[in-house]
Amino acid sequence: MRQIKLFSFSIFSALWMLFAAQSTAAEFAFDAKLTASPQFARPGVERTLRIDGLWPNGCAPNTATVLASPTADPTMLNVIVNVIFTVAPCTQAVTPFAIEVKYTPAKVGKLAVNVATNDGRTIGNWSLVTSSADGVGLQSDLSGMWFEQPNAASIMALTHNLSSPDLLPANRGALVGTWNLFDNGGGARWFVIHSSRRVSPSVIEAVLDELFVPNLNAPLPRSGPDCPIRACPLAGFVSTNVGTVRIEIRSSDQIVASARKVSDQLDPVTGQPAVRVFFETTMARFKF
Repeated sequence: MRQIKLFSFSIFSALWMLFAAQSTAAEFAFDAKLTASPQFARPGVERTLRIDGLWPNGCAPNTATVLASPTADPTMLNVIVNVIFTVAPCTQAVTPFAIEVKYTPAKVGKLAVNVATNDGRTIGNWSLVTSSADGVGLQSDLSGMWFEQPNAASIMALTHNLSSPDLLPANRGALVGTWNLFDNGGGARWFVIHSSRRVSPSVIEAVLDELFVPNLNAPLPRSGPDCPIRACPLAGFVSTNVGTVRIEIRSSDQIVASARKVSDQLDPVTGQPAVRVFFETTMARFKF
């Protein structure tokens, strides 16, 4: 009888340990990754850290906390993912989750990011790189769509050759693009950006030309087959230089663009022709 009890107890213990192991595995993230937005930024720029992964059941976590200060290691940032504890059973379906937290690095360098659950299980270890202003400019690919903040009052489309072994060092970082602006009457005006040069690691300047039709009310010959709609290509477009565009790279997701023109007057300090700034605007990358 004693042997039967011991055997039953052993079976129970083995089953309990197997169940416990399965329960632990059923509440652990896998295929997790960390992304930072902006990807490159200087100190003092707020970053959004996003943790994506898969949770083995339907009770996936949806909140996380950044510890106020790294306790043992000042070179490590600890992010705590809050596991959902519930009495009700969770659906046994793999569930994707995405959690975002904010953090603003204070110095240049690589910061280790440790992501763990609030019951002490590690989800992953990554790094967050904070660059100097020069580093941000040299690493950021500006290709894509940009819009004015806080409202999309103007849109800029850029193609940026960040680096290419086929280009001379002076030409690396060249970009071309278009800039859609509006006049005081609300009419759209289109500008072409070309012939760029990098004046510093974080600043690019380029020629700014406007494309327009001198008189839209005058009959113009079509450049192709007859087309009844207004968007048909028209012959008679004129390109005229309006100055330059200066693009200052604040982060991989934020630039400051300004339209400027050299004035006939001299700068009283430098003695060089003064630069007139028509306007300046902060633009954010359009993500999709």
